Amino acid sequence: MELYAGVARFDITPDYPVSLLGYFNDRISTEILDPLYCRLLALSGNGAHILIVQIDTCLVPTSDAEYLRSEISGATDFGPDQILICTNHSHTAPALADFFEVKAEKRYRRELFGAILEQVRRLKPLIPCTVHAASTSAPGLSHNRRWFMKNGTVTTNPPRGGTGRVMPEGAVDDGVEVIGLIDPKGEPLVLIVSISNHTDTVGGTGISADWTGCMERAVRKGMGENVTVLPLIAPQGNINHYDFDTFLNQTSPEEADRIGRAYAGIVLSGWGESRHLTVDRLGALFRCVEIGPREVDARTLQRAREILEHTVQSPEEADLKAEDLETPEVQHLFARELVTFYESKPVTYHVPLQVLYMGEVIFCAIPGEPFVEIGLELKRMLLSVPDGAPYSASTEPGGTVIPVALANGYFGYIPLEDCFDRGGYEVRPGRNNCLSRNAAGIVTAELKSMVRSTRAG
Repeated sequence: MELYAGVARFDITPDYPVSLLGYFNDRISTEILDPLYCRLLALSGNGAHILIVQIDTCLVPTSDAEYLRSEISGATDFGPDQILICTNHSHTAPALADFFEVKAEKRYRRELFGAILEQVRRLKPLIPCTVHAASTSAPGLSHNRRWFMKNGTVTTNPPRGGTGRVMPEGAVDDGVEVIGLIDPKGEPLVLIVSISNHTDTVGGTGISADWTGCMERAVRKGMGENVTVLPLIAPQGNINHYDFDTFLNQTSPEEADRIGRAYAGIVLSGWGESRHLTVDRLGALFRCVEIGPREVDARTLQRAREILEHTVQSPEEADLKAEDLETPEVQHLFARELVTFYESKPVTYHVPLQVLYMGEVIFCAIPGEPFVEIGLELKRMLLSVPDGAPYSASTEPGGTVIPVALANGYFGYIPLEDCFDRGGYEVRPGRNNCLSRNAAGIVTAELKSMVRSTRAG
């Protein structure tokens, strides 16, 4: 099958102050540390089409993702089910959603979606290309952020260097999957890079694409300025970059640069071992599954109402981030979110799941932040790896499953069902953290079924 590609990469950095999404309080941008981009990859072959829209932003609400897919479909040859919209999850980019104290930047959203539509209308998949793949690993750059404590509970981002920690609750995914599209001259046109890690290393009030932007700049320096690096964030709901055995500052632009350069070095080194893949099919599947709302027991609800009576709201000047989860200000926000969610939750949520396939490379799109174990289970299903055995980066023998988090919308964290009774930030109910305890099982089973359907056909 002849495969054709079209690629676009354009600057989406606002030139005016905006609210940054990712922390609990409202942060207004004060500077631009590095630019934000939107990247488009259009593919066609044998009359089939798929489109990936990757945006340097924290998240896109589900209703906005649905709207954008519909608008693109109405203006192009891409059907709405053939369009994947995903983000790099930068915590220092303009807010596209209401989140705790942060309000969506409506002007920026309007300008962004207009720019995406304009670029997609002009994009034509006309460049003949071949596909190569490389699989490698990046040990030590990501860590499970949920820890068993000596008191028997689980804490998210416990005090670094503290003595109360026992062991991480779960695994990490060190795998780095690279899918490259090569033009007729033998030059890489696009590198799709899949990595499981949180994109929250910069902090502060400067606009930044975080470590994914640093990674792209370093890869382009090593491979050529014409290559577009398209980052796909793999399931990372319980993963981040914090090394809990050090007191060193791990939130700064320098930290983003360190991690981005490290990933770039791994990508460039691994690409030397890349191999050609045969692409004999191209297509997409899209299904909506019904998942109930997050369960709230009477004791938890009563405790939230008591907190609201005895604590104060978050001060606007505070910089409340992932390491401040136990402060009274953040606890007040959690309680408010829980009560509001409980009083307004729907009977069920319509959760979009999507599979794109390009030969034996299969992308599984998940609208939220799944725990890493979900991604590992999806990756294992096409490999000769027994259930429960550790995953090791490989594309042999059956193909490559690339789970994509933060895709086609956002329903918050998707923890494993066993995690809910242990505590931690990710299991707290709220308007942006809203799916039932059984969501992980439903999502995983449905995506497995969809992947098998693509192979059966």
